[in-house]
Amino acid sequence: MYHKMRFGQMHERNSAIITLAKRFDRTPGSVAMKLCNLASLDPVLKLHGIKGLSGASKLDEIVWTEFHAYLDEAVHTSEEAHRSLVKASEDAEVQIQSKKGICLVEAPPTGSTDVIMNVKA
Repeated sequence: MYHKMRFGQMHERNSAIITLAKRFDRTPGSVAMKLCNLASLDPVLKLHGIKGLSGASKLDEIVWTEFHAYLDEAVHTSEEAHRSLVKASEDAEVQIQSKKGICLVEAPPTGSTDVIMNVKA
C-alpha cells in the first residue's frame, strides 16, 4: 500500500487507510504512522526533502530493505496479500484513489474476444 500512495495521503482520515486498519483490527492512526515511519526510510522522499516520521524501528528497516532487495518477488506477493485482504479476485488490480479509497479494477479479458455463433431467425 505504501507504494500506491503519495506521502500526503498517508493520514488517518484517508478512506483506504481506514479500510486497511479495520481489516488489521488497528486504528487508522497507527496504520498511517507505520506508513510515515516507512517514508522516513524512502531515499526518493529524502531527495525531495521529505523526512517522514522518526519512529521507524529496526524491523521497519529490515522489511524495507528486504522488500526492495527482492522487488520483483515482493511486489507480486504484496499484491496477492492486498487482494486477499480486500477480498478481490485474482484478476483484479487494487488501486488507491485519493477520493474513493481502495478501488478494484477488473483486468480486461485476454485472448480473443470474437465468438462464432449460429443464430436461427
